Amino acid sequence: GVAGSKMSLAVNGVIATTVEYKDNTGWCDAGGYSSLTDSFTINLREGYNTIALFKSGASTDVPAYGGYAQIDYLEIEGTNEEYDPEALDTGLNNLEIEAEYGNFHTGGLPFSCDTMSGGYAVGEINQQGHGVAIKFVAPIDGTYELKLRYSQGGSNNNAVVKLGENEKSLLLEPYAGQAWNVSSELDTGLTIDFVKGETVFASVERDAVSEWFIIDTFIFALV
Repeated sequence: GVAGSKMSLAVNGVIATTVEYKDNTGWCDAGGYSSLTDSFTINLREGYNTIALFKSGASTDVPAYGGYAQIDYLEIEGTNEEYDPEALDTGLNNLEIEAEYGNFHTGGLPFSCDTMSGGYAVGEINQQGHGVAIKFVAPIDGTYELKLRYSQGGSNNNAVVKLGENEKSLLLEPYAGQAWNVSSELDTGLTIDFVKGETVFASVERDAVSEWFIIDTFIFALV
């Protein structure tokens, strides 16, 4: 990677620390590279946890917007505390995936905002066809409905939402106190059967007739 690049490490949607790469290491696909390691202490909860790394930075940073880095792997070491596996709750009522963990085809970029889940959101999504897509492996079996946490300033916002092979055009409903940094949650009406170990795709794009909006989080709620 490039010296000065930064990534946020988030645990269950909450930023636990920021990782800064202090040296130029080169690129693994270019040859002649070196690798660095770093370690941090994090707290995990019983059951399922989400751990993510994503670029963290502003346009004024050097390099800008978190710079460039390649990640080889994450290694998690426990504290060797004993637990009763029979008492461990492996159910999953809600799975939340931050939009900034996805792929973007938008004029906007993930930006820092303390009022958004995880401290970041993606936007402004201000052109037709622009949006954000996520891909993940289902951690459990079950039927889940997709909800969106979003923010907006106007009232004429239409989005095309895709979940697996299903697609739906939705009005992003106006809500009390709406503003770019005040979010609301919307049921999409799209459901999918999670099959543990299979890949799930979801995306949201701006429709032909729309004003700007911002995507904070994809939420999958157990039906």
